[in-house]
Amino acid sequence: MGCKRLLEITIAIAGLLFAACGGSSGPDGGMMELSPAPMPVEDIAPVVAGGEGYVVGGVSPVTDAPFMALGDNALDNPFVGVLCFDLTGIGSVEQATLTFHRGLGLGDPWSMGPLFMDHIDGGGSLDAADATDPALTEAIYELMDEPSWTLDVTAQVQADVAAGRSASSFRIRFDLTTNGDATQDIYRVIMSKHVASEQHPSLVISHFAP
Repeated sequence: MGCKRLLEITIAIAGLLFAACGGSSGPDGGMMELSPAPMPVEDIAPVVAGGEGYVVGGVSPVTDAPFMALGDNALDNPFVGVLCFDLTGIGSVEQATLTFHRGLGLGDPWSMGPLFMDHIDGGGSLDAADATDPALTEAIYELMDEPSWTLDVTAQVQADVAAGRSASSFRIRFDLTTNGDATQDIYRVIMSKHVASEQHPSLVISHFAP
């Protein structure tokens, strides 16, 4: 077999292998380079200032405090908290991690049972209904008494993006609304208005550009 024919066969085989791996030929029959696969980017979703806070007694939203209050007050009115993050510019989600930190407590809030986190549709603005409306998914986590929490919320953020929601919201509550002892029993979570910026709640999202 001549060298020219051997070269033609070699080029043909290389072309077949290239096509099998996802390549294509140009208009002149030459090989085109593969386009690089898109890579996910990592962003920190901003806290929605008007969506983060807590609701007192099921009627009064508080969005301007440095701490989220959980538990109940001396009138046995419950405190229920919400974390809320802006999803503007977030595409297909690969990974989402939520981190937040505990503040100082008061009384005996754990007498109201376990502390749960729900995934809710908060709509990006905290209102009284956020404390009591049915959750999208109830009790996605039971939170232990820790200095901080780092939680995988990929499925919840994926669901929010797929549904076209503008924000991801998470409700934090004790199992019981009150222990009925007419004293303050408060558990605190640090919010984005606290002076310690390194302890602000954060939602880190790995995603593809929309």
